[in-house]
Amino acid sequence: MSLRQRKINRFSLWLPAVLFVITLDQILKNIAPKFLSVYCNEGIAFGFAKTPYSQIIVLAVLLILVFYASGSREVSTKYGFALILGGGISNFIDRLTAGCVRDFIDLGFFPSFNLADAAISAGVGILIAFVILRPKGEES
Repeated sequence: MSLRQRKINRFSLWLPAVLFVITLDQILKNIAPKFLSVYCNEGIAFGFAKTPYSQIIVLAVLLILVFYASGSREVSTKYGFALILGGGISNFIDRLTAGCVRDFIDLGFFPSFNLADAAISAGVGILIAFVILRPKGEES
């Protein structure tokens, strides 16, 4: 397999999932204000860590995740990283364009969130499950 084919294979599994999360989240964030209350979250997670460096911190974390996702051999970890990256990139787009992350899902008993936040949480859950359920002695 050529170097180009390996690079395509490395990204072909998870890149469509990343793009799907970004696209769907951005569509919902633009439709939501017509039907729901939208909260402008200026912090990093659930309104915490409001600093002038929030965008730099988020960008650094996203770049680290791209590095790990591209090197992962396990399909489940690739999709876990894809959900985290898609959600993170979509929220980063919000920070750049709106100055905050637009949250529109309010369950009443939990801080408001959006599809990107749900994707990030699901991705973290997949990665945790992979680590816990992986047979002992097996490395990714």
